[in-house]
Amino acid sequence: MRRLTTIAGAVALALACSDPGSPRRNIVLGVEDVVAPTELASNTELVATITVITGGCKKFDRFTTSRSEGRLTVEAWGTDAAAGQVCTRDLRFEPHEYRATLPAGNPVILAVRRPNGADLVRQIQIR
Repeated sequence: MRRLTTIAGAVALALACSDPGSPRRNIVLGVEDVVAPTELASNTELVATITVITGGCKKFDRFTTSRSEGRLTVEAWGTDAAAGQVCTRDLRFEPHEYRATLPAGNPVILAVRRPNGADLVRQIQIR
């Protein structure tokens, strides 16, 4: 009987974060690292790897980008279903590929926003 209760509790915990009826809110996720080239040929697509922090009831959804001359600013957006739910406290570091055409300028700054306001910045020289 005790084992059945333990199994039922584990199943309920697993379903809590995946319940389609649970309230989810969109959030900017934390970012641990950005791997990007330091140099690119002109007219070349930027391919970078951005390591997003997820876990518990937080899941990665998409990147959003704003552009200005010589700068790309990226945010990692996801969902948090923790409101009223029981979630695990695990942290996951998920690498996601980010692709973009570069704005005009040399160098180009790739700035990845973090929720704490401390951007991760990489400078890319265009040759």
